[in-house]
Amino acid sequence: MNLWLANFLAYWLQVAVISVAAALAARACRLGSPRAALLSWQALLGLFLLLPVFEPWTAEPGGMTAISIAAAAAARVPSARPGHLSLLPLGGALLAAGMAARLIWLAMGYARLCRWRREARCLDAHQSVIAPFRVAAGVTLDMYLSSRIAAPVTFGLWHPTVLLPVRWLALKPGLQSAIVCHECLHVRRKDWGFHVAEEIIRATLWFHPAVWWLIAEIRLAREQVVDRTVIRLTGTRRPYVEALLAFAGVPSDSVVAAAAFSHRHHLARRISSIFEEVAMKKSRLVLSLAAITLCLVAAGALAIRTFPLYVQQQRAHRVSESGVVAPRVLYKVDPKYTQDARDAKIQGTVVMSVEVHPDGKAHNLKIERALDPGLDQNALDAVSAWRFQPGTKDGRPVPVKASIEINFRLL
Repeated sequence: MNLWLANFLAYWLQVAVISVAAALAARACRLGSPRAALLSWQALLGLFLLLPVFEPWTAEPGGMTAISIAAAAAARVPSARPGHLSLLPLGGALLAAGMAARLIWLAMGYARLCRWRREARCLDAHQSVIAPFRVAAGVTLDMYLSSRIAAPVTFGLWHPTVLLPVRWLALKPGLQSAIVCHECLHVRRKDWGFHVAEEIIRATLWFHPAVWWLIAEIRLAREQVVDRTVIRLTGTRRPYVEALLAFAGVPSDSVVAAAAFSHRHHLARRISSIFEEVAMKKSRLVLSLAAITLCLVAAGALAIRTFPLYVQQQRAHRVSESGVVAPRVLYKVDPKYTQDARDAKIQGTVVMSVEVHPDGKAHNLKIERALDPGLDQNALDAVSAWRFQPGTKDGRPVPVKASIEINFRLL
């Protein structure tokens, strides 16, 4: 079994289990606050990144559950043969290639946005529509009219830019104002920085569909937060919904590295959120978040326990090495005589080699000198139950190889 591939599969399954639990919990609790939903989804995305860092890794292959054994066996790699590529470098190259392709695609998208900005014309003649919302949002930004885009696009962190499509000029003043207000709020919230960070995370974890789903939920919640703020500032719902519908038919992938004004597959949920807006009581919100958190903690614990990550075991040291102190037996179980061995009057010594790890248990037990199959097995079972004071090297607990003799004598 290849350790790298087994860990990759285990991490994939951990993320999948937690994602399913999050989706079910969110659906059951029905969070009425887009802001709370946004923070929850962002926290979950951060959890996915930090999961391998903070979860306990185990160095005991024997501790695998039946499910994790099956998962690890699926990642078993045959030894390389002449003329055949090993799956390990091939898999690593595939992951790196997918990440590089996604990042290159994003860089090309950003370069295209910069080119469109240079080709666009400034909207100085429409300051009466733009200025009030720019002042209300407290932002400094440049707005341009571009014939290269089909929907409004906001990008840039230090020098934010808003590109509006040519069709924006043909809209009613109320719809124009709603669109400008929407984009100004994105600038004030610095959403483009979050957008880029999410795309980098998506590029890193491109192989997992749960990450794509989660980022889509984050984008939807962010738009819903902005939607509610726009309605509060403008005081009208219907013109804003008309502005959303005005760009409902544009391709959602027409622009990369920046968020479009309205994604078609999110439109229905955004409009429903606008017209069914219900103020969620603080107590209910706290209870809902607590229930979701408990659900995710339980799902995470189950996923980590069922699909653990494994660390490469340390090299076992020998007592003869400089600075190595041998382990000492703290608790001993005597092996039992088998009835067949007793009837055959078999006596003698079973010699086995073991590795005593820092957990105080014997690992990798191996019979070096056998006596009788039944007695050999009883000796292995007995020593497996022994507990040791771990051996050390320079005062630090380390795995230490030891030889143990088990004597069988008839009384």
